[in-house]
Amino acid sequence: MNRTQIVVSTMLSIPILMSACTGGNNNKVVAIEKTGTYHREICSPVNMAKTKLMTVAEAKADHLRPCTVCKPDSL
Repeated sequence: MNRTQIVVSTMLSIPILMSACTGGNNNKVVAIEKTGTYHREICSPVNMAKTKLMTVAEAKADHLRPCTVCKPDSL
């Protein structure tokens, strides 16, 4: 592998490693109050909104809906 291939390979593996790590965070999800949804930390809408970190139970108690893309309830 050349240097470019190593860098690209490393960059592509970071989200996979991050998603593996998110399972050990006591089921924390990211809530987006404006949309009334909650997400895994790696879900793309999280990067574009004002968010709040909470547990799945807290999100459900606040009547937030799980994201249909990242499926945070499967943490």
